[in-house]
Amino acid sequence: MNLIRSFITIGIVLMLSYSGLLLIVYLKQDGMLYFPERELWTTPKSAGLAYEDVILKTVDGVKLSAWYIPADYEQGVLLFCHGNAGNISHRLDSLKIFHSLNLSVLIFDYRGYGKSEGKPSEQGWCCGSI
Repeated sequence: MNLIRSFITIGIVLMLSYSGLLLIVYLKQDGMLYFPERELWTTPKSAGLAYEDVILKTVDGVKLSAWYIPADYEQGVLLFCHGNAGNISHRLDSLKIFHSLNLSVLIFDYRGYGKSEGKPSEQGWCCGSI
């Protein structure tokens, strides 16, 4: 009888611990997915690329910061979505490669990244479109 009570107690403790862990993961999920950096380290100018600062406005009014880097002999235009960490200033190597391929590039920062307003979230991704 004591052995059964011990198993039940251990089972309850394990279920409560697991439930607590799931709750923590749920509450902290944005911090585990998005790694924004606000400070811009550099600009395309430092890599010898001409660029224009662009502000994009989402349907819910949030302003997103972007750069447009025109190619000298444009073969196409690329919309560059940079990933979940850093900001647009960390992508100069990629911008130089695209420029050498005669591609103009529009690269933008997500909500809460670089100079963009807002805070990164799943809601901002799916429902705050440009």
